[in-house]
Amino acid sequence: MDEEEAGKLFDEIDTDGDGMITFPEWNQHPESFKGKCSPLGDFLQMDMNWDREIGREEFIRHRAYRHYS
Repeated sequence: MDEEEAGKLFDEIDTDGDGMITFPEWNQHPESFKGKCSPLGDFLQMDMNWDREIGREEFIRHRAYRHYS
């Protein structure tokens, strides 16, 4: 997945449009976690600053450069 695709997926998951993905938003999109972890485990791996939300930069960095291709 490249940065553009990751950005589009971020926008789909961020249903309230506040620029952050919360766990409830994340959990509503089971197709977005690829079976590597539980939904919570996958969410926590992306939450690099431990604020319980995933910002666009965290999401794109994780999706485009780490576990997914």
